[in-house]
Amino acid sequence: MLAQGRLSLGRGLRDLEEYLPAAEELLRLADTVAGWSEEDRGGVLTLVAAEAATGLALAERWEAADTAYERALVAHADAPDAPLITLMMREFARLTLQTRDTDGTDGTDGTDTALAHLARADAVLAALPSGEQEFAVWYEQGENH
Repeated sequence: MLAQGRLSLGRGLRDLEEYLPAAEELLRLADTVAGWSEEDRGGVLTLVAAEAATGLALAERWEAADTAYERALVAHADAPDAPLITLMMREFARLTLQTRDTDGTDGTDGTDTALAHLARADAVLAALPSGEQEFAVWYEQGENH
């Protein structure tokens, strides 16, 4: 129940555009969930890690967001949730174009970075075993497109 309360608080703060406090709450929750047994943890860690990564990106804490992004991918490898992970990747692509340097003045090209996130999302969907999806892969592919 405490985990659900923290998740709701984090999401509520995000909805209020309090991105940094929301991300901090979700990171605390991710640390808590990471300590649970593998059986209890299930896909909860994937959910929380992906939401924390997105929250950090919304707060424009890109270094921490990139670390949380990778943590979400590790959690996804243990407890797959392709729609959630591809949503996170699409959000990173969107936020990269909105908030990161896209003209290359800082030595990076945000467009290439955004497209790389979308390519990773396509790769997640391509790696799914056929016939075992419980969601519409075609829809997720369309969202990526």
